[in-house]
Amino acid sequence: MRLSTLGVLTLASLQLSTAGLIINSAAVNPSLFRVTQYASPGAAYSMQRFADGSLAVLSGSSILRFVDADSDGIADGPGTVIYQAAGTFLTGFVQLGDHYAVADRNSGAITLLRAGATPADTLTSVGAIDLAYPSGWFHPTAGMATRPTPGNAGSFDLVFNVGAQFNNVPSSDPVTVSGLINGLADGDALYMVTINLTGASPTASGLQRIATGIRNVAGMQFAADGTFYFADNAIDGPGSDGDEPPQADELNRIGGSDFGSQVPNFGYPTCYTAYRTGTQVGSGCVDPVFTFQPLNSGTSAESQSEGPGEIAFSPAGFPAGFAHGVFIGFAGKAAIGPDNEENAVGYYDFDTGTFIHFFENRLPGVGRPIGLLSSGNSLFISDLATGIIYQISPADFPVPEPSTLALLGSALAGAAAVSRRGWRR
Repeated sequence: MRLSTLGVLTLASLQLSTAGLIINSAAVNPSLFRVTQYASPGAAYSMQRFADGSLAVLSGSSILRFVDADSDGIADGPGTVIYQAAGTFLTGFVQLGDHYAVADRNSGAITLLRAGATPADTLTSVGAIDLAYPSGWFHPTAGMATRPTPGNAGSFDLVFNVGAQFNNVPSSDPVTVSGLINGLADGDALYMVTINLTGASPTASGLQRIATGIRNVAGMQFAADGTFYFADNAIDGPGSDGDEPPQADELNRIGGSDFGSQVPNFGYPTCYTAYRTGTQVGSGCVDPVFTFQPLNSGTSAESQSEGPGEIAFSPAGFPAGFAHGVFIGFAGKAAIGPDNEENAVGYYDFDTGTFIHFFENRLPGVGRPIGLLSSGNSLFISDLATGIIYQISPADFPVPEPSTLALLGSALAGAAAVSRRGWRR
């Protein structure tokens, strides 16, 4: 099958690009994949796939639903609003049975939403967990993950980030939790509550700390065997853009049998692996699965990836070399390529323990590709800066022969809607 072309705004020439310019051909054979520009809603972030195949996307304070009826990798229209919460900036989106949870970075609220009778119906708020962060908190709620509660049908465990109050010293104030459940939460930690959906209204119980010594986690997922993976943002370096951090970003893991039975300490802010040198700083913390160091590219700066966002496991049917691992999106700096030298999409292979750049950094027209979703045989990647959503599937994905895309107008619109919010690493 011929690969479709991919509409991407190239700042220098304003021309449509091919898939090979998005997938890093130095480490990946682009002919293995079909890559399309699925949609360009602006400020695109976390995503979920509905049962009918439509895609729901966080975009600022809204959730938009897109339909691709012919499965050509391009949404059929601009998307419809199925949830609106004025004045918010939604950063997390997870599914709990026939409910969803969204996290609001501005207010700290995690709102539960009930699905309607069909995927096209609006989502209805049915309660919230409110996190009251003290003024100036460095990393309010971002990432979430869910799993069915073991041995408790109709209940789901919701894991969420209570990030660091400061950049490089321990948090000193508690966060007040109210709404569906009441309590206090410490900073620098991951927490979990159990949401029961069997009654007329959801209830929450069992607020507990799952991990300590974390700084800021946006990406977290449960694997099929119950292992819990998460990517932690490292301490910022000096300067206004936090460049050259002292600490390397981390991919971490909690085994399924250990999850919830103990509280591992992952080291922030005193125990970590130094950036570039790989030197161990401090001791007594849980070792990461992997630390994200610059890759050798033949230059003094090397090829960097900093500021991990969401993570996604390999979709079903991905080709050999990409079938058993995890993809990680990196925000890098508040810039669009080629001016962002840290904004790769990486891939860590569980079988080999190796890490490559799937999207390279500095790509023209690519900003902050930090929203990731693995669904069916597709990987969806959303760019918070440009608002563009990419769909990546195996090249032999059985769909009608794609035609050349006339997407320059939507690419321009997406670039004009670049989010002005910084991704504080």
